[in-house]
Amino acid sequence: PLQPEARFAAAALASAEGGGPAAWAAYVADEPFSLRSARVQLGVATVSRMSTSRHGGQVWDVSADGTRILYADAFRGQLQATDVAGMGLAAQLTDQESEKRWAAWSPDEQWLAWVTDGALWLQRTGSSGTHRPVLRTNAGRTLRRTAWTADGQYLLVSEVAVREQSSVLRCYSLAESAEVPPPAPLDRPGLGDVRCLPDGSGLAVLSVAAQQAIVQIQPDGATQLLRPWAPWGSYTAPDLAPDGQRVLWHDSLSDQLLVGPADGSEGWLVPLAGSTASAAGARFVPGGAAVVYSAHGRRPIWLGLDGLAPQLALRVSWPAPGEAAPRAAWIAEGSERVAMVSLADAADGLREVGRGRLGDGLSVDLPREPGEHWLCLTLADARQDELPRWYRWVVPEG
Repeated sequence: PLQPEARFAAAALASAEGGGPAAWAAYVADEPFSLRSARVQLGVATVSRMSTSRHGGQVWDVSADGTRILYADAFRGQLQATDVAGMGLAAQLTDQESEKRWAAWSPDEQWLAWVTDGALWLQRTGSSGTHRPVLRTNAGRTLRRTAWTADGQYLLVSEVAVREQSSVLRCYSLAESAEVPPPAPLDRPGLGDVRCLPDGSGLAVLSVAAQQAIVQIQPDGATQLLRPWAPWGSYTAPDLAPDGQRVLWHDSLSDQLLVGPADGSEGWLVPLAGSTASAAGARFVPGGAAVVYSAHGRRPIWLGLDGLAPQLALRVSWPAPGEAAPRAAWIAEGSERVAMVSLADAADGLREVGRGRLGDGLSVDLPREPGEHWLCLTLADARQDELPRWYRWVVPEG
């Protein structure tokens, strides 16, 4: 930063874009990390069109205000930050010579955490060279998906045992400088790949008996099923859109980055990318209209999600005394669109059991007979990208 050439280059760039050379010279002199002259371009994409750049690396996090991304530079292996539009200079944040994975900013961006060589590392954002390992993995397990609690007091990391198909959530306390049990309600067994949301709830993958589901755990411990149960490995590092209507995750079994409704339904999945395990670091941007991820760990991509609508909420109510059956209601607030619900019957195929306007709430009775039942929701005026949504309803014996 103290090299005259670097100061001159920054001042010239600022002047060309209407900035003040004197201010930029002072900024460069005070900047504790190296500045790259190359700009990190984020391509513009939709579900049908994609454009990427030649610069960048594995995206791991988005700043709380949505203006910057945190990524691991593909060439140097260092964590760097740049603006989310890819139009600014990149600042190098670390100097440790190693591959850095599952990096995360603390909520106030005062701390950086990442996984390297089977250990969880911690560093103050403005103090390159102060990195230190705070947790180490147990034999036969790997660490992944670092996350900070909303108050920034605890750092969480998932310890995964692939052979046993299980996951354990581990926790480091900044105040105690030691490992402690995860805070409630994230202290239950089977949780992994946690991301703490601003409202105090936690998004997580719950693993039970070689099966997984994506759940949201409220501060009071109430658990909501966002994605249905699937074979272990189907869900990795999920993210929830700010409006709570869409879930984003990487499916390691099919090696696809997927987005789907957060209503527990089986279908209506939209593949955003394939053959790219590096998409495990994908994140929604504030507003939920786009996703930031990396193609093959090298090229940051901005992927627009326009057209993935409508957003539905599913509510299931249990029968009160005297009522015949439980009921399911699909609601899309303010929507004028009409949908129909059909029940898959072995003898008659699909049999329509309800039709109505989603804005009013489309409600149907659910089967009470023991066994597995499938319901299909279809929009009456569905576009090509609006596929039927399937729901599985299981009634146990007795």
